[in-house]
Amino acid sequence: MSDRRQEPRVTSGIEVQITALSEDGSRFTQTAIAKDISVGGALLTGLDHKLRCGDLVRLQHGEHFARFRVVWIANSAHGPYTAAIHKLKDDPCPWSEVLTESAAGISNS
Repeated sequence: MSDRRQEPRVTSGIEVQITALSEDGSRFTQTAIAKDISVGGALLTGLDHKLRCGDLVRLQHGEHFARFRVVWIANSAHGPYTAAIHKLKDDPCPWSEVLTESAAGISNS
């Protein structure tokens, strides 16, 4: 199967703050891990609340914020949950420094 991604991904495990509505409609804020990051998206792991495809989430990395749409959720009955997210077009990339450092060959482990 060919990879449909249009942007290079960086394998990372950066800590982010996410604010969203859970599947039951209650607002939550928590720390999660963003993996496989790119300018336009990431894979979030360690979510305590189940999200729904199409949901909007607000994500913060350091002092940078952006809005993302949930693209898919990994099947899990009781969490922790994993979600793929895609950045809204007009929002800046919140981890552009990490991507720049990775492209320059600087380790972020």
